[in-house]
This record gives sequence, structure tokens and C-alpha cells, in this order.
Amino acid sequence: MNIEGLIANMAMRPPMYVYPVNVYSIENFLGGYLYRHKGDIATYKFDVNSVNCVFSSFIDRWVYQWIRRNINKRFDRNGSIMWPDMLTAVTNSEAEAVELFFKLSKEFFKDFHEKDAKYWDGVSF
Repeated sequence: MNIEGLIANMAMRPPMYVYPVNVYSIENFLGGYLYRHKGDIATYKFDVNSVNCVFSSFIDRWVYQWIRRNINKRFDRNGSIMWPDMLTAVTNSEAEAVELFFKLSKEFFKDFHEKDAKYWDGVSF
């Protein structure tokens, strides 16, 4: 299972995967999953444009751009603001932030499948 499948399953029943259910717990869980699968690089021919690699590398910048375009909020990108911090800043509750994460994940994966590998290789936000 890749990160896309994992997040789709998690969206159906988040408490089966994390507790408490909030974007920080989700980030920690996904970070562990992605860290574990970095070992696949040594074992398999790892495609740098795989969904796991692209998600790990670009989700923070992708969420930042989505928020700029759709909510018109900017964050200081010189700091190390991550997607959970951004989602928490633009929602009114932990539950809203989690709901927005799952919504944006679907959009991110849709973008991933619609764009070719050259897009992700040269992307800069």
C-alpha cells in the first residue's frame, strides 16, 4: 500500500490509526510510515516520482499554495511551517483541520495523477 491508499483508508476511520485524532497525530503517523518505506530505496528501484516520494517532498508546499489561492492567507515560508500548522491556522477546530487535510489529500493525489513526472521534478512553489 502506498501513502495514497493509506490516507484513503485512514479518512474512513481516523481513530483506528491515530489518537488523539488531530493533524499532528496524523502527521506523526504518516511520517513514520514514510520513514519506514524509505528503506525501499535500497531494496527496489525507487522511482523518485512515486506517490510516496512526491507526497513526502511536496505536501507542505502544495498545502501552502492551496491556502494562498483559496483562503488568501500567507505564511512566512522562511520558517519551518508544516502542513499541520497551516491547516490549524486556517480552521476553527481540530476536527475541521482533520477534515480539511483529508479533502486536500484527495486534491493533492488528483494533481499527482494528472501531472507528469517532469512537473514534479521541476516544481517550485
